[in-house]
Amino acid sequence: MAKYLKFIGIAAIIALVGYWVWQRPDEQQQAVPIQTWETKTDEQGPVLVKATPLDLSAGAAVWKFKIAFDTHSGELSDDPLGVVTLADDRAGVYVPRTWDGPGTGGHHREGTLTFIAPKFTPKYVELKFTNVGGIPERALRWNLETK
Repeated sequence: MAKYLKFIGIAAIIALVGYWVWQRPDEQQQAVPIQTWETKTDEQGPVLVKATPLDLSAGAAVWKFKIAFDTHSGELSDDPLGVVTLADDRAGVYVPRTWDGPGTGGHHREGTLTFIAPKFTPKYVELKFTNVGGIPERALRWNLETK
């Protein structure tokens, strides 16, 4: 009986050590902190527009932006999928793929706009808003170059 208890004890220790080693993150695979990006605001006309990149990381399949529209006059009737584009320093223009937020109407709308990420890292990107609140074009820019 003592042989079996000794064997069970050794097996338990080996299992615990194996589990601990297996659960430790590999130093080379530790998560890289995601950069936090500045919120940009455009206050022209009756509609305030705010945008914050959520993910502009190299290698990401999609780039996401938190977008907010605010007004105190009229209703917000613009569809973000139709009025927002993403431009880069190489004259590339990207149309949004998805809008995760409320539909038209109201005085405040906030959601996430998703774009297919470019295959390269541009020097900068600009969100361009066309004819929102009667303003022909608004541009909010983020530099992506590392200093």
